[in-house]
Amino acid sequence: MTGLTNYKLWETDDNLTDYKLWETDDALTDYKLWETDDALTDYKPWETDDDLTDYKLRETDDNLTDYKLWETDVDLTDYKLWETDVDMTDCKLWETDDNLTDYKLWQTDDDLTDYKLWQTDDDLSDYKLWETDDDLTD
Repeated sequence: MTGLTNYKLWETDDNLTDYKLWETDDALTDYKLWETDDALTDYKPWETDDDLTDYKLRETDDNLTDYKLWETDVDLTDYKLWETDVDMTDCKLWETDDNLTDYKLWQTDDDLTDYKLWQTDDDLSDYKLWETDDDLTD
């Protein structure tokens, strides 16, 4: 038997409104969970490494124009949201801590020459914008 390097498990609920596809390789070191709604307009794969310490959720809309990558560690104390458009010219990284008191937005242009870090506190009364050039001298 050949080809046993990828395992898949399809799951759905009884009214067929929730679809899930589990995938893993033969060494069981990479796990993925694909999810979509019944209209097949929203696709999500959950991924974690083999020791279950890092969780990721990739999301895209049905026309593949918006990409998001959610990440959190195993104790759910650090949250990150990567966002980019379809041609990868606008990149954003949202970060917040576990009590949602500190918000950060990383932004860069497509050639990675301009970096910005937006920060605000939990009551949105304090805003900061960090900026630097590509050689980090400004």
